[in-house]
Amino acid sequence: MQQPSDSTFKPALMLLTGRALAFAVTLFVSAVLARVFTQSEFGTYKQFMLITYTLFSFGQFGLAECLFYFLPANPERAGRYAFNSVVMLGLMGVLFSSLLMLNSTRVAGWLNNESLAHYAPVAGLYLIFMLMGTVLQIAMITRKHYRVATVTYVLSDILRAVFLVVPALVLHSLKWTLISGVLFCMLRVAGLVRYFMSEFADATGFDTALLRQQFVYAVPFFCSVVLHILQQNYHQYAVSWHVDAA
Repeated sequence: MQQPSDSTFKPALMLLTGRALAFAVTLFVSAVLARVFTQSEFGTYKQFMLITYTLFSFGQFGLAECLFYFLPANPERAGRYAFNSVVMLGLMGVLFSSLLMLNSTRVAGWLNNESLAHYAPVAGLYLIFMLMGTVLQIAMITRKHYRVATVTYVLSDILRAVFLVVPALVLHSLKWTLISGVLFCMLRVAGLVRYFMSEFADATGFDTALLRQQFVYAVPFFCSVVLHILQQNYHQYAVSWHVDAA
């Protein structure tokens, strides 16, 4: 069996370490918020994240993951592939956010939490910017900027923790905590724009021909994600259906 080379092993280990640190920070956030908010408020927070991350998984439609193939395979058009994905992910976010806001009362009723409907606009903005920001680390990895990608993974989750925990501790307000989460997602998109300007320069632009290739490649990813999300989150929706947020 062929042994992995150092050029493959070291970047993989670096990225794995970054993801592990980011995961540890994420666990810390939930532990703090569970002690700051009431049971009902924390339950609402969990339902907010459940809905947004479910729509986030559907909304990606494989358009972020497909960059792992297209950017290394066609470097001279990498900027256009990446730009296509960002634009389409933003449009997907707008679509899913619109559907959520139009059906916010119905969704809140399904989850036995009327107050959840008040957070639908915040969830919509959170979803849009979170989807667009997905491309950031993928672009860094495919461009072999492993160290920058690792640092970005860690710093992103540290900043996310700060943006969620500080408003909760200072204001004790779930609304402002979630709004602060939206500001963090906007900050990631700003970082994405900055990275695109330095990495791709003028080689960006919306290209429908390349987009068709991306959609064809991405459809199998989307089908697998649908099955994965149903399997992973069904029990949480089942619990929300039968009991209240607390």
